[in-house]
Amino acid sequence: VPPLDKDNAWRYKGVRSVLKEGETLCAQSVLSDSLATTQTVMRGGREVEYEVVGLRAEGEGGTITPGTGAAHSRQQKSATAASSTVTCPAEARGVAPEPQKTRPLRILFVGINANGMPELAVREECDKVSTAFAKKWGDLWQQHVSIYDVDPSKRSTDLVNMIHKYSPDVVHIATHGEDRALLMGACDTFVEDWLIERVFKALNESRKIRLVITNSCLSTRVAEKLSGHVDFVVGHRDKLPDASALGFSETLYTFLADGNSLENSFITASGLANTSYHLWATRSDPARMRFFTNDNTHVGAASVRPRTSGSKGVQYNLDGGVGAAELRREGLLERLSMWPG
Repeated sequence: VPPLDKDNAWRYKGVRSVLKEGETLCAQSVLSDSLATTQTVMRGGREVEYEVVGLRAEGEGGTITPGTGAAHSRQQKSATAASSTVTCPAEARGVAPEPQKTRPLRILFVGINANGMPELAVREECDKVSTAFAKKWGDLWQQHVSIYDVDPSKRSTDLVNMIHKYSPDVVHIATHGEDRALLMGACDTFVEDWLIERVFKALNESRKIRLVITNSCLSTRVAEKLSGHVDFVVGHRDKLPDASALGFSETLYTFLADGNSLENSFITASGLANTSYHLWATRSDPARMRFFTNDNTHVGAASVRPRTSGSKGVQYNLDGGVGAAELRREGLLERLSMWPG
């Protein structure tokens, strides 16, 4: 915001009227002297120009709230504190989700940047996701998780093809967002929530996709739409700084890998990022959803037990419907080592 002088009185009045109505930014504060600077750190769409939460007089280090004349620290939180929200109907609480599949968890990471839009650190975010699992399992993390990374330059039609190809359990979308729409292509094009809903409805008839994360600004309405077709969906209610988005992803997957429930992992990640994420769970209890157990195995991991069969000796049966073609030698050895006796 320009210095407060008579030439900018109209802008001052506009900001004051916004603050009077209680409009605030529920996220980490961003110190910016220009729209261009703000765009480089926000996952907003075309509405990013309205991200004004205070006025700073030139030459002063504090923030002046219109109408008060009082200087405040730059680190002061906005009037409305950032908070996470979990929407789970009463009839869904206590309902145990279907156990996670036995094969390594499949995550489709879709990072989208577009020409003419501020560049997001989607590559760094994907690296943080894989690092979260590497911290837990070291060099063997790919035995537990498979991450398929979609090239940020790909267009939205390729997202459909990737879902068909990899059949993911989790779809993680890092992109720009605006109210009721997400940037889904390699150009400055926002796709409305009803169309995104239609796509996921068609793609997830079998309920294979368990979790969708829309890590972008103003994506909670999209998440609400998707919650009718996906068990668990995460969106964000307000503007989202890029750094906060990265921190949320890293913490969320770190806690999931440690065997925590989806709800506890979500609340922890949202709290540490100091942002307003929203988890939708309309069919089952997110407090009972775990992708991994505390003993470094997958929930519902295939049990290995002997079965006697006459003179043929001992056979080893891998339960859970996992085809032999999908199991690596290391994975077989690991599961055999878990067999008691």
